[in-house]
Amino acid sequence: MINKKRLFAAVTIFVTLLFIAIIYMRVEQQSMPTADSVRSANFTENDGNWNDPARYAFITDKSKPKLAVLDTYQQEIVSLLNLKAQPDNVTISRLGGFILYAPANGKFLYRLDLKTNQQEKMALTYPVSGEMIAHAEGRWLAYLSAKQVVIVDLQTQKIVTIAVTGQVDLLYTPTGEDLFIGELTIGKLTKVNLATQQKQVLFNLNKPISAISIMPNMMALFFSLGKDLLRYSLLDNILKNYPMLPSKERPYITSESRTLLRLGKSQKDKGQLVDVLQVVNAYTRAVTSEYALPKSATIDNKLVTGWLDQVVALATENGLYSIDLLSRESKAVPLSGQIIDMLVQADSKMLLLTQKNSRNLLFFDMQKQQVAGEVDTGLQNPSKLLMGQTTSLCH
Repeated sequence: MINKKRLFAAVTIFVTLLFIAIIYMRVEQQSMPTADSVRSANFTENDGNWNDPARYAFITDKSKPKLAVLDTYQQEIVSLLNLKAQPDNVTISRLGGFILYAPANGKFLYRLDLKTNQQEKMALTYPVSGEMIAHAEGRWLAYLSAKQVVIVDLQTQKIVTIAVTGQVDLLYTPTGEDLFIGELTIGKLTKVNLATQQKQVLFNLNKPISAISIMPNMMALFFSLGKDLLRYSLLDNILKNYPMLPSKERPYITSESRTLLRLGKSQKDKGQLVDVLQVVNAYTRAVTSEYALPKSATIDNKLVTGWLDQVVALATENGLYSIDLLSRESKAVPLSGQIIDMLVQADSKMLLLTQKNSRNLLFFDMQKQQVAGEVDTGLQNPSKLLMGQTTSLCH
């Protein structure tokens, strides 16, 4: 059974990477905006079919129930959707089709159909109070409510609740069969089979751990505990630790499952702590290189990779920091405002950024490691970024 799962995951990853390469070649033929250009918002409201997970990205507004639609091929805002409620909690299915959103502690969940722009309203027994993630194929929704994780089968409306403690991390397997529930405050990980709802506690360390990442090939899970990088094998269910720099951050695993990136703290002269990026071979767990960094930002999505996993981008307090893992060249890019959210679109080449005190969406070329223009979103306070297909597969 495990071999079948691994084969399915490997085929899925191969197809995804092939698809990304094709998308890149298609986008490469499009004209690129210059670094000093700002494109005006030119769109219609609530019009169009946006069900292409590799083409369209979506931007929420922190102040109003609106959603901007970005055509990543043309790098233009093509529509502004009016939502039924403020999208304080929002998620998108990886394969496209719909966006789910809910206001903070609201009693209703809303489903936006990306083909028709129709919005359905669903009453919630348990209000959403935290993270919310949609299953890749769109059947299940998992979210945090008060002291519990709620799993909703969107086909049957069946609801399952699981009591949790402290800070929680939610993560689906690449095959979509299981949901991992990480109780980070107490170091506990539970696996839930979505079809049968059977639960299995994989480990309980009784110590705080970082958020968890999964290798896209489904071989193992990685997380940090103090000065150690921990690896939990999904093949033989063995947990091992590897000494590293102290870290509280989620490890990042590249889409081909070969490289692991880890943000740690290193003590320099006079006891000063410096942020360091450790590049680790995910198979041998050997540290292959380290980079001293500017102070990193506090956003959740602070580290991403692009240009087919060759370039790393990190959000810092003063802008963006990029590293080419092959040439080992790094570059600090100051920005006018702190980063709110960022993602690398499906072509692996372009990084999208929202910033504080700016209506614009910023484009950063991952291949050239430079700003490639910006576009007016038409939103008052652009906030979260959503896209079905991105380069982040580990969480």
